[in-house]
Amino acid sequence: MIFSEWQPDGGYAYYESADRLPIGDDVPVMQMPPASGGIGVPVQDVGYPIPKNAKYVGSGDEPVGLMAPMARNGVKTLKGLGSLGTSLSRDDKVVILFLIGVLAAAAIANRG
Repeated sequence: MIFSEWQPDGGYAYYESADRLPIGDDVPVMQMPPASGGIGVPVQDVGYPIPKNAKYVGSGDEPVGLMAPMARNGVKTLKGLGSLGTSLSRDDKVVILFLIGVLAAAAIANRG
């Protein structure tokens, strides 16, 4: 069985395992982490875990086999305002995004 793990720098890492998962209507249910913002789960956190005995077999631009959650062990991950969790309120995040937009608009206006 081949597993694909999305890489933040682009593409996918491929891992192969001798383990077999059912491929009919008896596929195991994935355990998804709770949604931090109340809606949905980041795509990087969803998928079938790569078995411990899996070996790295290469990489490519397209996923192959089953999707696996992105590794978080010691790898720098992409973070956004949502990763601040409960340290900022929703209103605080809206204000920050508004200010970023104002600064971006001012920078564009000053270019010309």
